[in-house]
Amino acid sequence: MSFFKELWFMVKALFKSKPSEKDFVEIKQMEHFPFKGYLAMSWCGYLLTRYSPDNIDNETVNHETIHLMQAKDEGSWLKFYLKYLWEWVKGGAFFVSSSYYTMKYEVEAYAKEDDETYLFRRKKGDVEKFKMNDRRKTFKECGSSYWFKAYIKNLFKDI
Repeated sequence: MSFFKELWFMVKALFKSKPSEKDFVEIKQMEHFPFKGYLAMSWCGYLLTRYSPDNIDNETVNHETIHLMQAKDEGSWLKFYLKYLWEWVKGGAFFVSSSYYTMKYEVEAYAKEDDETYLFRRKKGDVEKFKMNDRRKTFKECGSSYWFKAYIKNLFKDI
């Protein structure tokens, strides 16, 4: 599938459905998305990947399904992605790598991606529990995304 066909699929998905119509992400193999360096990305109820669906583990599906639940909280894909983008920009999107890992949407997804019961316990608005003060400083103190993920899994283990 060409880049433009995949992009057109993504644009249509943004307006064609609502988060409330999905309970779990549907894995869709693509050639161009997500960008190189990423295993998967959540888009309008789909888990987009360049890899075979057989190579996607439960932790990744859980992570991307948490993003689906976050979108359900907002009621529309567009509203969710605009808020997601704003959170990324506020974190210094173009200047620091920590802006992606430290936004509340990713903190929740990374902190709970290996908790198989979280999706069943999660309540609307729970993403707000994952806001972090001094998020850049905390990321820097952890030293890498690997240690930051371990830190937040421990920090938010009781949620």
